[in-house]
Amino acid sequence: NINTVLFKLSQADIDANVKSIFEGEAKFFRAYYYFLLSQYFGDAIIITEPVLNPSDAFEFSRSPIAEVYGLIESDLSSAISNLPETIDVSEAGRVSKGTALTLLGKVLLTQKNYAGAKAALDQVVDSGVYSLLPNYADIFDPNNKNHQESKKCDFLK
Repeated sequence: NINTVLFKLSQADIDANVKSIFEGEAKFFRAYYYFLLSQYFGDAIIITEPVLNPSDAFEFSRSPIAEVYGLIESDLSSAISNLPETIDVSEAGRVSKGTALTLLGKVLLTQKNYAGAKAALDQVVDSGVYSLLPNYADIFDPNNKNHQESKKCDFLK
């Protein structure tokens, strides 16, 4: 479905900035889902174009995990360049540049690329968008949603 969104988005006649953000969000989620696949199965089938005919799905074969990570990193690189630094409160829960950088850091840590992970995660810390709450218990308070420590997507924890 994400491939279909990306294909149709490339043809859409909408504001370039909005299109860029939508593309970043879609590529972030494709990277995230491929990262989950890589964690569960290692090698995975890589599909980056819409599958128009269901019988064509049987023509694909698994790609080595290194290629899967290559796609993940490429998608995240594109997402990082297209996503906004901050998200307006009215759109809480949308994907930001910090979210994509955090996932990239996690992907690079998984591959034991510690220098790359540190560089990605340092960008998140140095952005000044996120900060720690003074009271650790406040993180779990249901009345304290979308605070400065939770501006990234919660599913990355």
